[in-house]
Amino acid sequence: MKRLLRAMGISLVALSIGVVSACANTNQDQARQQSVEDKNQKQKNKNGKSKQAQEKGNRSNQATSKNKKSQANNKGNKKRRILENDGLSNQRQFNLMQTPQQAIPIRDQQNEVRDDQVSVVEMNGEVYAPLLPLMRKAGFRFVQQDAETGAFQIGDHDIVYVLRSNSNQAMKEEATVQLPDAVREINGQPYVSIESLQQLFGNEITAEWDGSDRIQLQPAPDLMPNDTAQDLDFAEDPTGEDTEVWQSLDSEIWEAEAEPVLKNINIDSMINEARKYLGVKYKFGAKPYSSSNKRFDCSSYTRFIFDKYGVDLPRTARAQARKGTTVSRKSLKKGDLLYFYVPGRFKKEKTIGHVGIYMGNQRMIHSSPEPKDGVQITDINKSYWKETFVTAKRIVK
Repeated sequence: MKRLLRAMGISLVALSIGVVSACANTNQDQARQQSVEDKNQKQKNKNGKSKQAQEKGNRSNQATSKNKKSQANNKGNKKRRILENDGLSNQRQFNLMQTPQQAIPIRDQQNEVRDDQVSVVEMNGEVYAPLLPLMRKAGFRFVQQDAETGAFQIGDHDIVYVLRSNSNQAMKEEATVQLPDAVREINGQPYVSIESLQQLFGNEITAEWDGSDRIQLQPAPDLMPNDTAQDLDFAEDPTGEDTEVWQSLDSEIWEAEAEPVLKNINIDSMINEARKYLGVKYKFGAKPYSSSNKRFDCSSYTRFIFDKYGVDLPRTARAQARKGTTVSRKSLKKGDLLYFYVPGRFKKEKTIGHVGIYMGNQRMIHSSPEPKDGVQITDINKSYWKETFVTAKRIVK
């Protein structure tokens, strides 16, 4: 009995030790599992923080990029607004970053600049006006920059004026003119001093400056002829005699007496030659006609046709008008050169702006941007041509 009890006691002790050992092992497993879960959670937390930081950085970079783009757009828009306010936004080949430090406004403009005014700036003690907007407002049909030479060309149906940046030499009707001040560039645009404007354009437009921040353009006088409609009709010479009956309103252009250059040619042949170029497109300031440059302006066309018959004419209409014998609108003959002025709101003289060749029967062949584009035949007994006629010159017979 004692042995049996002792054996049972030993078994209970062993069982108890086993239970304790099993419990201990279970606790250790749970502890290891908890440790692994804790490590995993820490790693998740760490990864989450890293992802949040990365997303925050991305958002920051995107915001910075948007701010930079916005600033760049605002800067560009500001420049465009400045140019548009000066009327210069549609010009090409200009460097918008070139801004001389000396150029400053006369004063802040209090009122909007009207279409008969142009803003001015002060530069090295001289007052300058923007050339291109001023010429456009004055009424010239073409104001452009030559893509090859960089020169600024101004005129109606052919080039009359040529100016270059940083030069005090200009061209007017193919003659060199010395200006008081050189043409300057401000924001890449040509500016001309008040004195230079008066010297170069004073006979055509009146631009007054009263010391304020703008130039005032004065309306042109009434240049329409006082003759009756019947007196303005064109007619052909019934006698065959040449009569000089016209005197220019612009004494500066006509100081020198016109040179007789009459030459015997086959005029009907010349008219037929001129017709061969019907439809050739018009281009202001056209280079000499060739297989690679099939363009004319009004005076390059007349020069090209007359040159084929041995008559050397100057390049521009105004210079051509100095040649030959002046004839009346009532005494026209085939081959006569007809000269017209192009009306402008602020032009004060009947300065020549267009030339064509008389074909007979009150018709003229000429190169013009209107009413069609290019070489065309026009009935000159229309009110526009009657009222804008200046003179006719006989070069050949």
